[in-house]
Amino acid sequence: MSSVQLTAENVNNFIDGVDTFLFDCDGVIWRDTELIAGVPEALASLRKRGKRVLFVSNNSTRTRPEYTVKMAKMGIQAAPEEVFGTAYATAHYLQKHAKGKIYVVSGEPLMKELEQRNLSCFGAGPDPVDDEGTRALPSHLLTLPLDPEVKTVCVGYDPHLNMIKLTKAINYLQDPECVFVGTNTDRSLPNPSNRLIAGTGCLIEFVARTANREPTYIGKPFSPIFDCIQEECTQAGMPI
Repeated sequence: MSSVQLTAENVNNFIDGVDTFLFDCDGVIWRDTELIAGVPEALASLRKRGKRVLFVSNNSTRTRPEYTVKMAKMGIQAAPEEVFGTAYATAHYLQKHAKGKIYVVSGEPLMKELEQRNLSCFGAGPDPVDDEGTRALPSHLLTLPLDPEVKTVCVGYDPHLNMIKLTKAINYLQDPECVFVGTNTDRSLPNPSNRLIAGTGCLIEFVARTANREPTYIGKPFSPIFDCIQEECTQAGMPI
């Protein structure tokens, strides 16, 4: 399908021909905690015309309910089933494709979504270095205990990332049968300032390049998150 430039004259015809609208969140609906001007009015207009509105985010730092809480504080009403973040979509994918235990290099929300599906997982949260820093020295990293039941490594945004976690991840991935999943490729995080904040993509690339493995990416523009949306909408009797 070729692209069409929207104008004041043809925008209504475009909207009339679409049943479901998928909106990115970071940088489209909001910037960090700041709602972008005009968003509530645009969403209300679409819903008034009977359109289904879904929210799709590469951000893995919130569960579905946590997203709806953030949105409610901004004046945006959304049900959990209307929100598809990479934490949720990753759990959806791994329910079908994970092997053994899942080692999670990410924050708590991703692990919560995995646990909601009764997937055996661990690793989210701090894996601290001792006061002298000796746990991060090469001599210690060489002797880190590895769980032989781990057959899947999942990497998302991890505010507690350190050499201990990275070393565990790359060594689990030396097993060619170990499943490797990354939430998204975004190298920086959208924010309202002019400062750069490292995103999940560069964290996953570190693991991928060091382990010499290519992950399956879940978030946009890759297919797993859209497969998740399509499957769940079909199950709800509202196929896309």
